[in-house]
Amino acid sequence: MSEILKTPRGELNIRTAEASDLKAFKKLRLQALRDHPVAFSADYEVHRKADDGFWKNYFDFEGAATIYLGFHEDDPIGMTGVRLDYSPKTRHSALIWGVYVRPEWRGHQIAEALIRACLEWAKSEGATIAKLGVAATNESAIRCYQRCGFETYGVEPKSLRYEGIYYDEYLMSRSLDDL
Repeated sequence: MSEILKTPRGELNIRTAEASDLKAFKKLRLQALRDHPVAFSADYEVHRKADDGFWKNYFDFEGAATIYLGFHEDDPIGMTGVRLDYSPKTRHSALIWGVYVRPEWRGHQIAEALIRACLEWAKSEGATIAKLGVAATNESAIRCYQRCGFETYGVEPKSLRYEGIYYDEYLMSRSLDDL
């Protein structure tokens, strides 16, 4: 899948990540974890110190997951991932994870395009519902997910602890029937 998204800052190519994109993915992922530690359950230091095998595991999809990246020319701008649940009883459920757009590119519907790509992939793989979690304090992300059709269905209290402070997480979902 590949989509050209026109923004006031230039065109972006939003496409499925390939093994050759590992360096670009790692750059974006580390920036996201470092600059927005409360937005992700993954830890920056763990990722920063990880070996190549750790990073290659992100690309070990086995048909049940994929990552989408957004590039302006050769510069990685945004990313997100999607994976199906593993059990045959829950494989109809897709999880959206790791949504990130570099700050200087925000406000141009890039996150929405990345999420849309994930939703379309999930539906093509047989999923009927998509879910995600978002820090209750991340108002801009919550608005983005709502624009993408997600609704809050619950709260996970104290989902994340960072620097001694606990953060609740909104659990959000959307049906894929209307895609």
